[in-house]
Amino acid sequence: MELEKDCLDFGMFTNNPDAMHQFYGGELGLKFEGTVAMGPKFKLSRYLLNGSVLKLWHAADPLPPRAGSGFKVLTIADPKTSAPRAVRDPDGNQLQFVPPGHNRVDQIEFQMGVSDLKQAERFYADVMGAQPMGDGRYRLGQTILTLGADPSARQVRTEPVINPLDAVSAMAGAGIRYLTLQVRDCAAEYQRLSGKPYNPGVAFTSGAGNLAGLFMIRDPDGNWMEVLQRK
Repeated sequence: MELEKDCLDFGMFTNNPDAMHQFYGGELGLKFEGTVAMGPKFKLSRYLLNGSVLKLWHAADPLPPRAGSGFKVLTIADPKTSAPRAVRDPDGNQLQFVPPGHNRVDQIEFQMGVSDLKQAERFYADVMGAQPMGDGRYRLGQTILTLGADPSARQVRTEPVINPLDAVSAMAGAGIRYLTLQVRDCAAEYQRLSGKPYNPGVAFTSGAGNLAGLFMIRDPDGNWMEVLQRK
């Protein structure tokens, strides 16, 4: 994919917003960009992290428990860190801080558990256009995705949902639940993918708010990828 923004954003869901705001805004000192209501059951807060946006979704209803596979560890390059250190946020999401350049991480990295490593690698390389780095690692812009076989992961086949707000409800669950790629031409990317094998998410839509276009797809294990173009 031809990225307009070379750092991927990501979405995380919580039932514990006060503690999560204190952790990400207070303890980590990330820049807070505000909170908006997204329908009757969700609020969306945004924090800036190394060029990415952490989209923190506060769900009014109890969330399903954290999946054993999917997005498992978020690694963050931090110039204030002299040696790798692991922490957990109030919801138990696992974060790792490393010096910039450690294991080639200069921005952020997502470690993912997948059911079929070869199939996942084909999806991220052929469908998403990620660049192989070796050892199951792929780079999309500056962001790294590391794929590892996980016996708790399961293949998922899905039907498309009607609109992005329906997708929010469908993807809601504890932890990191999706990645966002901002591209130069969303309609062209959707057309390019029309012949590729992937799980459908949300069909291409255009002209909503500040977006020129948006669609969503899912990898073989059902992990969500949001693809959008801003006006």
